[in-house]
Amino acid sequence: MAQVLVDTSAIYALIDKDDSYYSRAVAILRSLPRHGLSPFLTNFIVAESHALLLSRLGAPHGGRLCNSPVKADAIQRALKEKK
Repeated sequence: MAQVLVDTSAIYALIDKDDSYYSRAVAILRSLPRHGLSPFLTNFIVAESHALLLSRLGAPHGGRLCNSPVKADAIQRALKEKK
């Protein structure tokens, strides 16, 4: 299955129901499997999204990202570890 990168603005729109793109973001996320796509995030996008949610919406919303049912395999390291 091909993957599509979910960026910080999409994550924000998915969590903030008052965001003007909320409905569209939900619809797109739900449609991905029908198009043979699965979402993925990088660890940097998770960190950036968490910081944005904390600064704009406060701790309860920042916690929603950390406690969301995002599958661990949907989060990829942006940089390879040095050996």
